[in-house]
Amino acid sequence: MKMKNTLLLCLSISLTYACNADNILTEDLNQFEVTAPLETLLDDNNTPLDTSIRCLRDFFATHDVGNMGLKNRTTPLATKTARFNESFLKYIKQSYNQRSYANYLSQDASHVIEFFGIGKELSLTPEYLYVGTRLFYNKFKEAEIINDTVPLELLPAFAINLEPHFDTHQAEAPKEDLEFIKKHTEEVILYKFTEHFTRFQSSPETFIEELSHDLASFYKQQEESQAQALAKNNSKQESLMRLRNMTVRFFELTINKTMWNPITPETIWPSVVALAEGLKGLAQHHILDHMDDLDDLLWTLTHRFCYFVELTGADLPIAFYEKIEEDLVNKTVFFLETKEQDDGITTKKQFIIEALLKGKTRALATQQGLVVGQR
Repeated sequence: MKMKNTLLLCLSISLTYACNADNILTEDLNQFEVTAPLETLLDDNNTPLDTSIRCLRDFFATHDVGNMGLKNRTTPLATKTARFNESFLKYIKQSYNQRSYANYLSQDASHVIEFFGIGKELSLTPEYLYVGTRLFYNKFKEAEIINDTVPLELLPAFAINLEPHFDTHQAEAPKEDLEFIKKHTEEVILYKFTEHFTRFQSSPETFIEELSHDLASFYKQQEESQAQALAKNNSKQESLMRLRNMTVRFFELTINKTMWNPITPETIWPSVVALAEGLKGLAQHHILDHMDDLDDLLWTLTHRFCYFVELTGADLPIAFYEKIEEDLVNKTVFFLETKEQDDGITTKKQFIIEALLKGKTRALATQQGLVVGQR
């Protein structure tokens, strides 16, 4: 049984609607496009991964967006930005708007990763990256659950592709070059007196007035340049702040919908640890700039894992619990050994210990036939 069906059965998710294949309408792509009915997508032999979802890069290859020879074109779309906009809009109409697309994204992160790859190739600004991330963020809201492989793949993709935009050196505000101003002033005064000394002797007042005017014009030009640079930097910082906040919200959502496959219990705990490492990587690559943001995401991961154990714990093997208990005793999981940001609260480690204790008790009872498992 496919991963989607298994998780839906484990969670006892009931479908609140059904689509009939005979009712599918053929509409103009400028409005929307629908695909196979939902019951077909959830069939054992046809998951969202089997549906015809066009590769994101195909939309851009069609318009030759990455061709550096675009400067030789004379069409109205003769810029990378314009061609990116047209290609991305077609992707939205033909793939993003499909009814099955949220289900596709819940199991396959390739389109998000391709978007960041294209963004890097085209040197897209943080504004464009924010727009794309926000679109995927809102589409993930449609998904009921998300395969754990999705955030596992997305975390390093975000870290690697966004880090150049959050470089701490690039983020510094422009500073006034006082040494340059001092040197320029000295050179102007020296030049004026050397080349026009006779004029100074004959008309000192006029000479000083012209010299003052030249220096004042230079200072005004420097001030305007500094103001423009500061405004540009502030705009960039605002865009980066929005992108950073969207990244935090993006992973809050995806991790809070993440589910692991109870049929392969040996992969569950390594996945949880890897997700925690991936979140830590966001901080190491300067995507997260405050410890509270990282801590919030780790709490989301902790509660989601505990929720998963509560739902499926009776069907998990005892070896699953023993492996985690061994790691907890040996203190090998970094995010469970770090001091909590807030004093006096129940720690993440304690939450997980309690969840494991309940889950293991139910698993033992199930194995001994005292209760019926959930599967």
